[in-house]
Amino acid sequence: MDAKLRIALLNDRFRQYDGLKLGRKVVTSSVAAKGLVFQALCLMAVAEFKDFCTGNDPYEEHDFGSLQVNGEVVLFKIDYYERGSNFEHGAEDPSNEETTERLLTIMLAEDY
Repeated sequence: MDAKLRIALLNDRFRQYDGLKLGRKVVTSSVAAKGLVFQALCLMAVAEFKDFCTGNDPYEEHDFGSLQVNGEVVLFKIDYYERGSNFEHGAEDPSNEETTERLLTIMLAEDY
């Protein structure tokens, strides 16, 4: 399997269900300020997101998306870090789940 496809599959798995093994999911303070219900709706919407296209996914890694939650434009972004670096050093090989931790950030469009 080529690296780009493997990265996309790992990112999909991370977004959809395997968050703890592959990395960490965070929300910005503006998303947190909208309350726990809004945060939960955002997490569910990000997990269900499938609208990847060349406009929002030019590298075909499924690492970014834009969607609406309760009338708010919400973005998500996945970044890659070397496992054990405390999210400080970029991953050398994001297709390797053993050496890469993912960081999923959920934000409002105005945070970007």
